Formats: sequence, C-alpha cells, structure tokens
Amino acid sequence: MTDLAILAFVVTPAIVVVMGYVAVRLHEAAGRRQARDPVPTSNRAAGQQAR
Repeated sequence: MTDLAILAFVVTPAIVVVMGYVAVRLHEAAGRRQARDPVPTSNRAAGQQAR
C-alpha cells in the first residue's frame, strides 16, 4: 500500500508538473517563432498567401 501512496502522491504529480513545464516551454518557443515569421508555415503549405 505504501508503494501505491508514493505513486499516487509523489510520482504522478511530478509527472504532471514536468508535462506542464514542457507545455509552457513549447508555447513560448512557438510564440518566438511566430514573432519572427507571422505567417505560419502550415498556412503556406495549405495554399494561403502571405499578406
């Protein structure tokens, strides 16, 4: 039972915190990319023209 408590209250929240940190870092990186290139590459690939 102690192993399950460690898993539930230590390991799982740690995984959630790490995933949140990674999500924030990826979001910031995407913002920096958009600031350099206001028209995303995916829109160009879809045939939309840059204005």
